[in-house]
Amino acid sequence: MDIMRISGLIALVLGFSFGAPARAADFRDWTVGCDNIKGCTAIGFPPEAQDGGGYVRIERPGGPDGTAKIRLFLYAEEAKKGASLRLTADGAPIAGVAAERAARTEADVDGYATELSPQELKPFIAALRKSGALNLATADGKSKVDISLAGAVAALRKVDDTQGRIGTQTALIDVGDKPASAVPEAPALPVVVPAIAPAGLKENPGLAAKLRKRIKKENPDGCDDLPEGGAANDEATPLNKTQTLVALACSSGAYNFGSDFWIVTSGDVAGAAPASFEAPGEKPGNSLFNADFDEKTATLSFFYKGRGVGDCGSAGKYVWTGKGFALLEYSAMEACRGLLSDDWPVLWRARVK
Repeated sequence: MDIMRISGLIALVLGFSFGAPARAADFRDWTVGCDNIKGCTAIGFPPEAQDGGGYVRIERPGGPDGTAKIRLFLYAEEAKKGASLRLTADGAPIAGVAAERAARTEADVDGYATELSPQELKPFIAALRKSGALNLATADGKSKVDISLAGAVAALRKVDDTQGRIGTQTALIDVGDKPASAVPEAPALPVVVPAIAPAGLKENPGLAAKLRKRIKKENPDGCDDLPEGGAANDEATPLNKTQTLVALACSSGAYNFGSDFWIVTSGDVAGAAPASFEAPGEKPGNSLFNADFDEKTATLSFFYKGRGVGDCGSAGKYVWTGKGFALLEYSAMEACRGLLSDDWPVLWRARVK
C-alpha cells in the first residue's frame, strides 16, 4: 500500500511507536489480522477462483477472558427482512450448531448476516477442523455461498499463538490442560489526548493557495494541479491560535481523492512542515485519501478504496494532539474478496481521553 503514504521532508513527532510491522497474514483462503492489544480477526472466503458471495469472520479479544465472536455474511440480490439462513458443513448439519438460523439484513448492503451463540463455538470450530467447506444459503436456495476451509486451522492457530493460548483450555486449535489464567493479559489501550481548537478562530482562505504556490516552486511534481478547479478543494483549518492544518488536493480518481497535509505556523508557508501519519506496517507520510477533519473532536478520518465497491483498502482515524497526529483506529484489507469495510481486520486501536 505504498501508494497511500508519501514520505514527508520533516516528520512531526508522535508519542508512541508501532514496533514491528503489523500486517494481516494469509493462510490459503483465510486471512488473519491482529491489533496492538492482541485482538485478532480471522476471515474465511470462498475459494479464490470464486468472486465474493460471502464469508465467515471470527473475532477474539486478547486476554484470559477474551471470547470469540463468529459472524457469517451472505450476499443476496435482494435481501428482505424476515428471511432465514441454513448453515451446514460439506452439506451436512453441524452437531451442536443450529442449521436453520434467523437472518439479519445489513444497512445499504444486499445481504444477510447471522451470528453464532457462545454455546455453538466449540462444535463450530470442531467442524472447521474436519470439513472442506461451510455452506451458507437462504432457505429458498436463491442465494448461497461455499466458504473454503483451506487454511482455517492454520489461521486460527495463528490467533492462538498471538494471544498466548496454545496449550491452554481457551485455545481454538491447540487445546491443552493449562487454565485460562495462563493466558497473558491483553496490553492496555494506548491513550490519545486531543487538542481541540478553541471556538471562534478565523480561517485564512488564502493560506492554501500560498502553500500550493510554494510547493510547486520547490517541487513541481510534489502535488498535481487537478483539472477543472481541483485546487478549490484545498482547505485550511485552524488547529490553535498559531497553527493551521492545510490540505492540498493532489490526486483525483474514480473513487479516491488524495490530499497532502501540512502544518503551517503563524502563516509562514516557507516553514510549513508536512504532517506525519503513521500506520502499522507503513512508512510515515503526509498523504491520505478521502480524508475529512472534524474540528469538534480534532479527528482526521480517511478511507482508501482498493477498488470501487470498497471491499479492500484501508481506513482509520488520527487525532491532533498539539504535537502531531496520533493514530486512533486503523483497519485494512489487502485482498479484494468481497469483505465489507466494517469487517476488515483491525490492526490498531487506541482510546481518547
